[in-house]
Amino acid sequence: MNEHLIQRIRYSQFRMSGFRAGYDVDEVDHFLEGLMRALERGDDVSGVVGHARFSQVKRKGYVMSEVDGLLDRIAGRPTGRAHENAP
Repeated sequence: MNEHLIQRIRYSQFRMSGFRAGYDVDEVDHFLEGLMRALERGDDVSGVVGHARFSQVKRKGYVMSEVDGLLDRIAGRPTGRAHENAP
């Protein structure tokens, strides 16, 4: 189990996008909860993180760059690289 990653996910907070496009809040929260459970079991999550895709909402979603940054840090990638998004 990687307690450091679990804590990083558990205590992460994302700003809301306001009236701009952002990631669907429920999808991101559900994904991160599942990711924490997998880490608690000791599962390798690198493939799951690399294939994460979230729907975009027109407003009141999570700021995409912040979610992408967290996923990049979890996967051990340099931050600032955007993930592909669901249509």
